[in-house]
Amino acid sequence: MALGYVLPKSLIVKVFPQLKVMTDENIRSHLFFSPIKNFPQDFSEREKTALTDAYTEMIGKRVIPAYKKLYEFMATEYLEAGRESSGFGAFPDGA
Repeated sequence: MALGYVLPKSLIVKVFPQLKVMTDENIRSHLFFSPIKNFPQDFSEREKTALTDAYTEMIGKRVIPAYKKLYEFMATEYLEAGRESSGFGAFPDGA
């Protein structure tokens, strides 16, 4: 950003809905919870429970907060730094 290599604002705002979905705190409907819904048949109940607990904790305590932080950054600081122009010609030495 300090060197001027940022996306156009028109593209930055298109990322917002994708990031916002990843901040949903309903862990069981979260994209990263999908593997838990598709265990192989040969996994034991103990393995399923251990993996479900680990995924739930990781998603709730690490993944969702990281996406919230990324969303906030993109919606404020990065959007503000975004370019009005498009194309490589707008970059420093872009021509």
